Amino acid sequence: MLHIVDVSDTTDNASGTSKKITSDNLLSAYDSRTATLTNKTFDANGTGNSLSNVETADIASGSKSGSDTTLITGTAGTSGDLSQWNADGDLVDGPTPPSGSIVGTSDTQTLTNKTLTNPTMGNDIIFDEQADHSSTPGAGKGYLWVKNTAPSTLIFTDDTGSDTTVGAGGGGISNVVEDTTPQLGGQLDVNGNAIGDGTNELITFTEDASAVNQVNVENQATGAGPIISAAGDDTNIDLHLAGKGTGDLVVDGTATDSATIMLAEDTDNGTNAIGFKAPAAVTTTTTFTLPDGDGSANQVLKTDASANLAWSDVDTLVSAASTTTAGKIEVATAAETTTGTDATRAVSPDGLAGSDFGIRYLQAVVFDFTTDTATGDGKFYFHTPAAMDGMNLVEVRAEVITAGTTGTTDIQIHNVDNALDMLSTKLTIDSAETGSDTAATAAVINTSNDHVNEHDVIRIDVDAVSTTPAKGLIVTLGFQLP
Repeated sequence: MLHIVDVSDTTDNASGTSKKITSDNLLSAYDSRTATLTNKTFDANGTGNSLSNVETADIASGSKSGSDTTLITGTAGTSGDLSQWNADGDLVDGPTPPSGSIVGTSDTQTLTNKTLTNPTMGNDIIFDEQADHSSTPGAGKGYLWVKNTAPSTLIFTDDTGSDTTVGAGGGGISNVVEDTTPQLGGQLDVNGNAIGDGTNELITFTEDASAVNQVNVENQATGAGPIISAAGDDTNIDLHLAGKGTGDLVVDGTATDSATIMLAEDTDNGTNAIGFKAPAAVTTTTTFTLPDGDGSANQVLKTDASANLAWSDVDTLVSAASTTTAGKIEVATAAETTTGTDATRAVSPDGLAGSDFGIRYLQAVVFDFTTDTATGDGKFYFHTPAAMDGMNLVEVRAEVITAGTTGTTDIQIHNVDNALDMLSTKLTIDSAETGSDTAATAAVINTSNDHVNEHDVIRIDVDAVSTTPAKGLIVTLGFQLP
């Protein structure tokens, strides 16, 4: 409602009919009134302009849609909380700020027990030197600190309290080449790559996920060669060497010697070995192919002239010998030697000694051919020559020229040096017989007393004669090596 006032009257009057229209009259008319302003703009930015004594509830929107912009919801927030704008553009109660001081981008402040996640450092990290780490890190954590040595040392302390030197004096290395005494603190994971000069591969590795065995390389002092051996968890481990494709495993010689493969004995027994050595000069490369499996007893390896080896019996490799051809030959037995008619067998010394050709015969005329036999020791003596040393008495025989009658002629062979009778059953020539070969009781040589040595004296004794004595007596003895 607009009031009409007298413009010449400067007296303030809220309801007068004759008032002067001035700004003071108008403002005084509205100072105590209550009114609703719609779509009005309040300018509080000008000099001297301000809004005061305005309660939050008084300026809150009574109803709004999502597109309305409201200064604040009108709901009181928690004391000390931050405010924030929501998706509708409302300034609402926000989160509780962290305790302590807030660090600005240009502030300098000491942070204690703070966790930095994926930090990016734009400048140097400055450490204060200290004598030791303050405490042991918690499980799965570690400390990085600078020890107050000269020069300073960068130390990493793990969750067991163990220190590892990382660098010293701000120096360190810019690449691995500068580390002239590198050491590994654990396994070197090549991650499927090779070791080389960066272009050419020197060594490649193939890792078995379930491996428990590996290769061990050991150096040696002067006079001993380095050792490449199998190692691992198993007790007995083979060491495999293989070429690629049709490639061979080659043991190279040197400029001073051909290649040798040595097979050493059990180390409990010593350090000796047996080796296979290539000739100093090889006309052409030859690869021998071994047979499949073992051969039979006494077989030998033979070649077919094409480097193929096979097991074979010696009999099939060597032809029979003859008087004109060298070759294999069978050794004759003593009996075959005695027979003496075999033209395909060879005579051995033992076979000859055991044959009749190996018997040495001694014959003694004990009584002249027309002289009667008579009893008595030492009717004849002889000694054994050096060639008979070690021989045994193997044959005895007695013969008379004229047979005696009634009773026998008994003869004993006695070794004077050994003082032993050599016959356990004497030689006998029966009545009316001329030889011992037809005696009813054959002579028996005592095998315990049959041995003779060089220069033994052998005596022939006549222990009995026939009632009518025989005339003449010849005794034959045969000696042979045992």
